[in-house]
Amino acid sequence: MFEKFVASPTVESVEKMTACWNAWFPSDFPMDERLIRQLTFEHRSWHTNRSSVIVEKGEICAFLIARRWQNQTVIDAMGVAPDRRRTKLGSLLLEDVLKAGPVRFGGGPAHFFPGLPVGEEWDEARAFLRYHGFEPDYEAEDLFISLDSRPPEFRSCRPEERDAVVGMVGEEFSQRWAEDTAARFHSGDHEDILIIEQEGAPIAFCHSYHKGSRLLGPSVFWHRHQYENYGGIGPVGVRESYRGQGLGKKIVEQALNYLASRGVVETVVDWTAIGSFYEKIGFQSWRRYQGFRKP
Repeated sequence: MFEKFVASPTVESVEKMTACWNAWFPSDFPMDERLIRQLTFEHRSWHTNRSSVIVEKGEICAFLIARRWQNQTVIDAMGVAPDRRRTKLGSLLLEDVLKAGPVRFGGGPAHFFPGLPVGEEWDEARAFLRYHGFEPDYEAEDLFISLDSRPPEFRSCRPEERDAVVGMVGEEFSQRWAEDTAARFHSGDHEDILIIEQEGAPIAFCHSYHKGSRLLGPSVFWHRHQYENYGGIGPVGVRESYRGQGLGKKIVEQALNYLASRGVVETVVDWTAIGSFYEKIGFQSWRRYQGFRKP
């Protein structure tokens, strides 16, 4: 007999959630306990979660990871055991979420994916979302580059620059990016944030990640399992009044220089709609995603 209940992942449940993910999802997206913890009960947004699980005989047979964000519910991930699909369990998971107003799939403040990955192995999931009234929204992609020898030219953030950098990111871009930047300073990852200054003030920034980073970034969620010397970048931004001067390319190249100095070879930039910009720097398209939204 099935039992559905609202439940936040806890230290005790993370092992089971990880095992379910790796048994049910394509092997291109391997999960570990570190990532689930970081994006659920360790994440600042988790107090507004909308998650639930369905259990049969003490075993998880379906789960939904979601949270309330910006007056909408964002589904970060959901899964149903292969032998329980087409038995209405997915619909049961969505039942309460769809009553709460606008819903989107992917791309929230602690996203596993920017949207639904594109590929035949995700066709069933795409059909499921459409059946429940979800409509295609934005498109995004991850791009990949292999680094060779690079010059040691970069400028990392210092601890005392926290307020200036976080303030610039929040003023010019988004509160979400500002919170992510503040979290990296708090964790001690400030050196992984590269900046360009003018007159003593930051005018461009780029986050970077590598195996020594304390926090995982979306750009390294998946390929860190494939490469020993992995790295990632993003988000990236330039103050509006300084755009058009080539500073976007310059700050990305500084981030790649920094990662190369840390021994990184394989690097990803995640969730971008400006692939052509990164291709000019040497990146190649790697994975694509389709966002979905239910009005």
